[in-house]
Amino acid sequence: MPGIVRTITVSASRIILAAFIAAIFVLQSQHGAPTTVAQGYSNRASQVWISETGQTISGAFLQYWIDNPEIGNPVSGAVVVGDLWTQWFEYARLELDPIPFETATIKSVHRHQIGRSFAQRAGYSDRLTAFKPVAEGQEGFFPETGHTVTLGFRSAYEQYGVADRLGLPISEEFDVGQTTYQFFEYGALTWGPSEVAEFMELGRLDAGVHGHLDYWKPQPWDAVDWDSTDLIELSHLLPGQRSIEVDLSSATLTARVGDKVVLESIVSIGSVNSQTVIGNFAIYLKYEIQSLSGIGWDGQPYSAPNTPWVMYFYEDFAIHSSLTRTYYGYADSQGCVVPPMEVAEALWLWADYGTPVWIHE
Repeated sequence: MPGIVRTITVSASRIILAAFIAAIFVLQSQHGAPTTVAQGYSNRASQVWISETGQTISGAFLQYWIDNPEIGNPVSGAVVVGDLWTQWFEYARLELDPIPFETATIKSVHRHQIGRSFAQRAGYSDRLTAFKPVAEGQEGFFPETGHTVTLGFRSAYEQYGVADRLGLPISEEFDVGQTTYQFFEYGALTWGPSEVAEFMELGRLDAGVHGHLDYWKPQPWDAVDWDSTDLIELSHLLPGQRSIEVDLSSATLTARVGDKVVLESIVSIGSVNSQTVIGNFAIYLKYEIQSLSGIGWDGQPYSAPNTPWVMYFYEDFAIHSSLTRTYYGYADSQGCVVPPMEVAEALWLWADYGTPVWIHE
């Protein structure tokens, strides 16, 4: 096997062990009042559907998956095995402490040592010499388990985050046909004709041998499609800071949590004679309903009574809806950012005081 690994891919090949192929699958407020506390999004979804595998994730398993995307997509639903809630993912098997599923938190989730248990179930631990610990080894030897990681697998194992993901080695390298394998506590690596070390989809295999590899299912009515560009309902589960970006060149607004886009929308922006301010700002005042009025760029007064979902980010510049506007994507406002009604409402419920607003061309 070559001694240098070019890359370790996140998506493992579909190579399966040969022995299991056959067995296994601001302005004054006239109505309402300024809000004084953050009002988190009220419609909090707790279940997402993954289109690639047709499976759903919820509760503590969902929180763990969001924080640890390297475990891959779910390949089963959550089921009870023994006294533990269990769910399989492409590269992992998650288990919950024996407590009610609804009350479990991410601290209750444990990653099963799937590499060790799969090797035992397959009989490799007893039959293959590669699984027998050795007393000592060359560089890359782990005395805790008595095994060595060398050559290309070692190059892969030493990449950032891989050792934490796989745990300690529980075997030496061994070959099945033209493919080389090495097992670790929480997974396995393969090296085939592509000459690239890859993660083995051990979670999929383990789900298959336990009879829990589920077939593809359509999106449930009460689940959010994770691939949707509108994930604002799941913001409470996403790590990172909330932020709003307005691109004046395309008249679009994008809301994010960390790097994850949770909402995108076309908006109307300030006209050539009353341009929307450019720069970095923050939400500092919110009104559920406010009557807006003033003197426009042409010197004429304007009035927009009972305007809902008003959020100020700089002086009298605001993001707000409109009761009369039926078209968007134009530079024709008095300088404010005007999204469609349902978007403005979602943003108002979602954005806290201090939420950054970045406006640029």
